[in-house]
Amino acid sequence: MANNWEVGATESMLGAYRAALNLLFKDFNKIAEWRALGPNMSTLMTSWKKRIARNQKETGRNIEKGVSALPFKLYAHLSKHLAMKDKTGPFSWCYSTLLSNLMCRSDSISYVNLHHIKVKDDHFIIHFAQSKTNQEGRLAKHPKAIFGNPLYPWVCPLTVLGA
Repeated sequence: MANNWEVGATESMLGAYRAALNLLFKDFNKIAEWRALGPNMSTLMTSWKKRIARNQKETGRNIEKGVSALPFKLYAHLSKHLAMKDKTGPFSWCYSTLLSNLMCRSDSISYVNLHHIKVKDDHFIIHFAQSKTNQEGRLAKHPKAIFGNPLYPWVCPLTVLGA
């Protein structure tokens, strides 16, 4: 019989916990201690993944992996809320809108500057100098395109860039 907290556990949640612990050890300058835990942590994570899989099999719970898609209505609501916030300014609205429209990692968005953005016909194209899968920058010639959304201006990346 699974504990209540095990029922909602997923592999991605375990990965997030591991990443949080890693960051915690780094923040407190305890890298050697974290490395010493490495083999034990791997064994622990593997056993928990097996336990989660067994629980999913026994309970018939959904076994999809990864993160569920954010429903558009919720995304639009969050974007509209960010667009109206005075405390954060346009930064969080711009950052989150570009992140979701370009479907890329947050690190990639962090390094976009105006020289990477070009206008082409009815849309913008953004070149990324480097990405996780393109460490050497050889594929920078394959830009991503973003289009406007006149029906929902708070999720429109072109509106956001003008903010």
